[in-house]
Amino acid sequence: MIASPSIKDLIHPFGSYDIARYVQIQPHGINFGNGSICPELEAEVLSFSPARTRYEKHQPVCRSLNAIQTINADCRCSACPLRKDCTPRMRLDMIHFPGVLGFLLSHTCLRNFMLFLSILQHRKIQLEGARITIEVLNRGRRGELQFSLEPPAMASRQKYT
Repeated sequence: MIASPSIKDLIHPFGSYDIARYVQIQPHGINFGNGSICPELEAEVLSFSPARTRYEKHQPVCRSLNAIQTINADCRCSACPLRKDCTPRMRLDMIHFPGVLGFLLSHTCLRNFMLFLSILQHRKIQLEGARITIEVLNRGRRGELQFSLEPPAMASRQKYT
C-alpha cells in the first residue's frame, strides 16, 4: 500500500515563500489580515531561514526573505552599501489549516524561536513533523511569540520563552 504524501511534500517544490500568507503579530494575538485575531495556534514548521528588513522612519523600504536577494529590486544584500542598517530577521513558514502562514521574526520573538530550537536539539527532539503551539503574550504595544511543544506522551505543556 502506498502512503499518501504529506502536505510538506506537496508544498515544498513550489517554494513556501511564494504561497505563504504573512501574518501580523499584535498584542492580543496573530492577525490573519481578514479581521480575525487568534491568541494561540497549533502548527507544523515547514521551513525557516534568515531574512532582513531595512527601515527608514519606521517604515520598511527594503526586504529580503532569504537574506541574499531583495524582493523589490535587483540588488544583492552582500553588495548593498546600506546593509549595515538592516534589521536581521527570521522567515518562519508554518503549516496551519487552511494553508501556509508566514512569520517574519525579529528581536525577542527571534530569540525565543532560536532558544526553542536549541532546547529541542539538546533534548534530541526532531522539529520535522512536530506540532508546535504558538502563543502571543501581550507586551503592551507589541505582541511576543512564545513557542511550546506538546509531545503525545506528555500531558503537561512545556513552554520555552
